[in-house]
Formats: sequence, C-alpha cells, structure tokens
Amino acid sequence: MDESTALLGLLLLILGLAMIIAEIFLPTVGVLGVLGIITVIISAFVIHHADVPGTDVILPIVAGLAVMGGALVVYSAWFARKSLRQPVVTGEEGMIGATAQVVESFADKGTVRFGGEIWNARTHVPVSRGQEVRIVKVDGLSLWVEPS
Repeated sequence: MDESTALLGLLLLILGLAMIIAEIFLPTVGVLGVLGIITVIISAFVIHHADVPGTDVILPIVAGLAVMGGALVVYSAWFARKSLRQPVVTGEEGMIGATAQVVESFADKGTVRFGGEIWNARTHVPVSRGQEVRIVKVDGLSLWVEPS
C-alpha cells in the first residue's frame, strides 16, 4: 500500500512538472502553471505520507521545484503583459504614422514607395517626387498621405 502511494506521488510529481513545462509552450495564461505547482505540492504530501524509506528527502526537492515553477509562471505572466503593451507593428495599425517616399509628383492620386513596395496614394496637398510623406490612413490598397 505504501509503495503504491509513493508511486502515485511520483506520478503526480511528473504530471505537475509536465504542466509547468507545457505552460511555457501553450497560451494558457498561467492556468497550467498554477495547476502544475498545485500538483507538485500535492505530490510532496502524498510521497511524504507514504512512509517509504528514503522519501523524506523529497520534500525539499519538491519545495524547490514549486518555488522555481512559481517563479516561471510569474515571469511568463509578466512577459506576456509586457508584450501586450507594445505598439502594433504590422497591418494597417503599423502603417499609420510611418513615412513613405513619393515616386512621381501628384496633387490628388499617385504612387508612393513604402516598405519596398509601390502603393497607390491619395493626398489633399500636392507632393513632389522624392518627398517624404506620412501615412495618415489606409483605405483598402490605397494610402492617404500628407507631407511630413
């Protein structure tokens, strides 16, 4: 009976560690990490109460793993929160406010070079060839620009 309890505790320990590691690779917002830490702590108590010789050493190891897992979960939550505050750098949101270069002079419709590509552009103010312009709006495949 004690050996099967110790085996259960060992399996719980492995499961808890697997959940903590899975937290790194899966977008679970800390759920797997917290469940993994709880499972590791429960496994320590199960192994301790199994009264199998040599399992007393397991408690400090499990406590250390739980602390390290907790630090990992806190770090990953901090890193995820920090990345959410970063400005968008792709798509329409990333284009607004960026600069482009006028390919040929135009007063209403023309073309600009942005990101190595030629885009159709519109403006309310005449612009000349080679001039730097700022993108103020993206309308489908056309960019609304103004002199920067």
